[in-house]
Amino acid sequence: MVNSTIHALTPSPMPCPRELASPDDDQSLCCLLWRQKQLWVLPPSSSIRQMALPALAQPEWFQSCLDRSKAKAVVIDPKLGSEAINFWAQACEEARKPLYLRLPTMRSLPSKQKTWAWRIKCTLERLIGLVLLMLLSPLMVLIAILINLQDNGPACRHYWFIGQRGRIFRMAQYRRESIITGQKTRLGQALELSRLDRLPRLINLVRGEMTLVGTKPWTIDEAVKVPAEFKSCLKALPGIIGPRPLGSNMLTVDVRAISQRELAYLKNWTLWRDGQAGLSALVQVFTGSSAN
Repeated sequence: MVNSTIHALTPSPMPCPRELASPDDDQSLCCLLWRQKQLWVLPPSSSIRQMALPALAQPEWFQSCLDRSKAKAVVIDPKLGSEAINFWAQACEEARKPLYLRLPTMRSLPSKQKTWAWRIKCTLERLIGLVLLMLLSPLMVLIAILINLQDNGPACRHYWFIGQRGRIFRMAQYRRESIITGQKTRLGQALELSRLDRLPRLINLVRGEMTLVGTKPWTIDEAVKVPAEFKSCLKALPGIIGPRPLGSNMLTVDVRAISQRELAYLKNWTLWRDGQAGLSALVQVFTGSSAN
């Protein structure tokens, strides 16, 4: 299985990867499997010989491998850790190949249980996102200019998030910190309080990578910490806002508690509840009545 995968990745010429017998010999150790035109990146297994890729030491070679690979997509196991996933995310983006987290099946997703209602929701929200993007584009450009004028730095910071079916995508957010001091600026604090720093997420909404109302968007660092019994929640389409009024969001860093909340939302999802939450959030944003 390893040999067929390496053949699919290999350009010519290339440095030879090292075969190792023990998982403890190298931190870059992983298993590569070829399944239905997908490259699966898995943790080391004692049942087969291990392969240590020189990817971290020679990223240019690794990028060339992915560019020439016949793989239509890459699937990576969250057990490999956030550092490895971030590395593969960057490489797959440059090679224009989608990267997915390996996640368990969740049959209670609204997209499967209430297909037509979910399609209506996604279609309406993408249209709303397109209208909002057109209306707010002058404001978004103005904010970007103001941020840049502060210290000549980039207007946005980009982060990796987990999307529908575990697909990893990049999301932008207006920069709130100075690139010189690292501290939040006055403009950054105002953007955070008004939630205008999230306006670039409208682009992800129009692309179909996010929904207006939905589950928490998990970063890669957060996703690897989600307990195994809740990892199926990561397959849901994340939302720009949660399914509650903005002022009543759960103020907790307990990953298990957040996961339980998201699972309950998915199992009890209705189009009516999402509509109420969306209208409530819009009213709070435009009236400035948010408690957070």
